[in-house]
Amino acid sequence: MQQTPNPENRQGVETAKVLSIVGLVVSIFAFVFSFIPCFGYYAIGPAIFAMLFSIVPLIILRKAGRKIYIPLITLGVSAVALGVGIYQRSTFNQLFEAKDEINEAFKEHITEAVLDSLNRKMEEINDSIKQYEREHDSIQW
Repeated sequence: MQQTPNPENRQGVETAKVLSIVGLVVSIFAFVFSFIPCFGYYAIGPAIFAMLFSIVPLIILRKAGRKIYIPLITLGVSAVALGVGIYQRSTFNQLFEAKDEINEAFKEHITEAVLDSLNRKMEEINDSIKQYEREHDSIQW
């Protein structure tokens, strides 16, 4: 005698399939992005997100006795992307620190240059006002 499938279980399995496909897409994105030099560490977040989207369907599909290939592939791809992202972060850490120092110095110099320029313009305006006052000092009624 064959059991009738539980509609709630079937809906959970369908949801798990969708989650695993979403996780696979995100993990492929993270995998590709992780190999971009100096920016690959930004793949860490999507890789963790994809791992979560593969673990939940893995559990649901395993309990339902369904195939778990897609969640396993997603887990593997996202684990590689996570590893490459962490490697890039550790490798390029000095570069990121130097970039931050350069940005800070640039902000200081830009601020100083802008303030100097504004001060010169204010002095020019003040000189123009004083010259105008000298030329038009006498008021005739």
